[in-house]
This record gives sequence, C-alpha cells and structure tokens, in this order.
Amino acid sequence: MDDPIVIFAIVFALLGVIAVFVAMFVMMRKQKQFRNSPVIKTKAKIMRLYSDTKVVNKNFSSETVDSYNGYRTTQYFAEFKPVKGNKLIFKMKKKAWLALHENESGHLVYQAHKLISFEPKKEEFFEDEAYFNRRTKSHKTFQFYGESKFLNVSIDSKERINVSINDIERWLRDLKDDTSDWFFVIKRDDIGEVQFEKEGLEHVKITHLSSNEVLSDDLKNIYAYINSLIGEKK
Repeated sequence: MDDPIVIFAIVFALLGVIAVFVAMFVMMRKQKQFRNSPVIKTKAKIMRLYSDTKVVNKNFSSETVDSYNGYRTTQYFAEFKPVKGNKLIFKMKKKAWLALHENESGHLVYQAHKLISFEPKKEEFFEDEAYFNRRTKSHKTFQFYGESKFLNVSIDSKERINVSINDIERWLRDLKDDTSDWFFVIKRDDIGEVQFEKEGLEHVKITHLSSNEVLSDDLKNIYAYINSLIGEKK
C-alpha cells in the first residue's frame, strides 16, 4: 500500500465516486424543485424565435473540431413576454418551434423552465393588462399614465388610458416591491392632474400639477388618498 501509484488510483476512484453522488444529489434536487414549481398560465407575446447551431466532435464536445469532421447540433429557443413579469426563454423541439410566429399573442402555460403549451389568440395584447382592465368598467374611471420598469408597465402621457379604483388597487399592491424610480399620474376634470413618484424606500411624493402643491406620504396610504380624491367607495 506504500506504492504512490496505487494510492493515487484509490484517491482518484474515491473522488470519482464522490463526484457521481454529488451529481446525483444535484439532479434529484433540481427535479424536486421542478415538481414543486407551480404551473403558471398567462397571456404572453412571442418576442423572438432563434436557434443556436454548434459543431461538435464524436464526444459531443465543441472543443477543437472542424466543420468537416464534426456533427451539427441545433437547439431552438422562443422568447416570450408575459403581461406581468420579465421575459421568459424556453428551449423547444424543432417541430413545435416551427409552428410559432414572432409577435404572435396568446395563452402561455409553463412550469419553471419548461414550456407546457402556447395557444395563439387573435386578440390585442397589452403589457399592462395584468393591472389595467381596458374593457368596460363598473366603477367611475379617470385617466392614467406612468412607468414602472419592475412591473413592465410604460404608458406615455400621449397614450393615457382610462382606469378604475380597482385597477389602481392592483397596481399599488405590486408597486411596493418596485425599487426603480417609478411614477404615475391620474387625471380627472374635477381634480386636475396629480402625480405620484417614488421618494425613498417607503414614501411617495405627491404633486398636484395644476397648483404645484407638493405633499409626501407613505406608500401604504396612497390608495386611500386616491380614493378620497376621486370620491369612490368600494
């Protein structure tokens, strides 16, 4: 047992066994995380379809291989933009990938990193639809525009939309997690234009644009403040 070659071989074999167990543990953990991930259904738009082709050798390694002696392997990807949240990229089989079209909107179903289905729908897609119902409203409406990078909402002042107090409630609920410099403006003839913008971690700067009156309040109080401005009771 004093032979260094034998000792090296034993150590090498033990390291190999440990590496196998570690790999199995990591794989089982990922599988468990995937099984525990929720199945999510959302409206989404296909932003980009692309493929990645590599030339690999007989060991399926891309290292030092020429195109003549290697094998070509292609992976197919689809990038989606859901109505709420960041972009999603899924690896797909070629047949399913070829059936998709860029800028197509529809209903997306996925679990973790796996695309389950995408059903195209011929309907208008709005990134802000997770918060603002652009259809008929049961409450009195007022005009809105603003921006939140975290929530993927950007509505220009020239393209302002009509919203209800229920829309604002949904908007504020998630806005509390946005650390970017968000802002929004509401407008109605009887109250004029009122701008709300992030001020520090928990405060909001409120500016009545017609009178230049400036206030400051906690974000948690903004819903009640807007509710009092527009005189809406739920």
